[in-house]
Amino acid sequence: MNYHVFRTIGMRFISALFLLSLLLGSVAKAGILLSEVMFDPDGSENTDEFIELYNDSAFPQQLQGWMITDGSGTDTLDDSGMGLLALPRQFVLILDPDYIADQSMTYDGLVPTSALVVTVSNGTFGSRGLSNSNSETISLLSSNGTVVSAYSYSIGNTPGHSDEKVRLAGGNSAENWADSEVRHGTPGFRNSVTPPEFDLGIARFVADPKHPNIGELFTLYSTVLNSGAHSAGNTIRLSVDSIGSGDYELLFESSIGIVSPADSLEFMWERRHGGRGIARYRVQLIDGDDDSTNNSASLLVSSSVAAEGLVINEIQFDPLPNRSEWVELTVAGTTPISLSDVTFSDGLGISDTSRRYRLPDQLLESGQFVVLAADSSVFSEQIPIEAVVHVFVSGAPTLNNNGDSLILWDVSGDILDRVDYRPNWGQGGNGVSLERLSLSSESNSPSNWGSSVDMTGSTPGRINSLALPRSRFETSLSISPSPFTPNGDGIDDVTEISYVLGTPGGTIDLFVFDLRGRQVRRLAGAQSGLTAGSVIWDGRDDKGFVLPTARYTVLLEAEVNGGMKREKSTVILARPQ
Repeated sequence: MNYHVFRTIGMRFISALFLLSLLLGSVAKAGILLSEVMFDPDGSENTDEFIELYNDSAFPQQLQGWMITDGSGTDTLDDSGMGLLALPRQFVLILDPDYIADQSMTYDGLVPTSALVVTVSNGTFGSRGLSNSNSETISLLSSNGTVVSAYSYSIGNTPGHSDEKVRLAGGNSAENWADSEVRHGTPGFRNSVTPPEFDLGIARFVADPKHPNIGELFTLYSTVLNSGAHSAGNTIRLSVDSIGSGDYELLFESSIGIVSPADSLEFMWERRHGGRGIARYRVQLIDGDDDSTNNSASLLVSSSVAAEGLVINEIQFDPLPNRSEWVELTVAGTTPISLSDVTFSDGLGISDTSRRYRLPDQLLESGQFVVLAADSSVFSEQIPIEAVVHVFVSGAPTLNNNGDSLILWDVSGDILDRVDYRPNWGQGGNGVSLERLSLSSESNSPSNWGSSVDMTGSTPGRINSLALPRSRFETSLSISPSPFTPNGDGIDDVTEISYVLGTPGGTIDLFVFDLRGRQVRRLAGAQSGLTAGSVIWDGRDDKGFVLPTARYTVLLEAEVNGGMKREKSTVILARPQ
């Protein structure tokens, strides 16, 4: 009996082996497919073309004797030193033989060690390489000459962007292929256009209205989209940071169930805008999947009254030939600002405000820059990628070389900031911008502006080359820089005198005295209701004469809580001999 059983098992095992051998012969061949074609490389045409295969089966496949053709010539796959056995779920990268012979380095560091790298026995793909001007049909042939996979690639790709198969198990129709989303393609690894197996993501997160008034009800809308190949579920969470501390308070959490591929779910929450006028909301999918980069989104909701602190920071009114005029704005305070409903105007005077230009619908963080440009040639400037650039589509403002009045207006028609610049505010010239020295000092003061000393002539989207250091105000009176040198070279020509009061003051006076105790300058007088501020001193006395090298005393007098508060400090004025 035991023998009979053993014999039966043995016969079944032999039969299984026979069936498996048949299965390996058919399924494995069917499992090798074309997955990528680099016909127009961003490099040498003689070396950098490649074709990629994928073993989409659960069995290894020996590629000895397999061939590739473009219709004009047929090449046999050749061992490049790694053999010709394609493992299950492995990418096979077929490189032009000249890539190895000529020691090209275009794809070095891109090809993973998990890929099988092979080449072809002939000198190039086909008879003369892959055509960039005419579509060719790439065919993969097994060792017995059977066509296993074929694809006619589409021309017109950006150089260096291959044709990639979208769903590897799908067919070779044009709808299942797309241009690579990355330069140099994806040689030997997952295609950039292939959706992940499991991917639920936040496709939309908006507020309506976009900028609610304080106390107004508004609605948050979020769309969850399944971009993966399979159905998936998750848990959605909504939270808020209402005080700007980075700590989020949980508002809502719920399971969203199962979402089919390409389907989406819509969520909405009604909120009342808080008294601070600004809050950051975050929506999250808290369970992981194959792509975590789209599992969360944040949204800064601000009312239009939050535009306080938006200032004009740099002006390029006389650019180099074939370059754009532009104006740079920044957020001087710590609160993010909505540019929605803020307009910009330029004119010869304050009354010339008939032309107003709407700013981009953008939320600007503290310290972030926005560059307003007349045309796209502004991108020739050295602007960091994190800066916001807005090119006026039509009717761009014209910045006059002999001076203009630049004004920012809020939705109510009130002035947020104004600069009546004149060319004599600096000593630059063609291609040199006017830079603001201090964000907290008077915008329209000529002493708060100067010609850029950056080696490029301007600093769009960057900290100004003339920017004075912003003190942390460890005491109530701070002066920087000291010494300063008012010699007209654009470096430390002025000093910034900053003050901070514990509570709003009645009146504030700021005086400068020489070593004998004589008052030489009154910098600020009879200002009221302030808790902090700063004033620029250019080293001149009340009559406009530059004072000699010496140590000077700065005295702050402020009426606080019914009493008089006095603070003093010293600053060194150093004139060159």
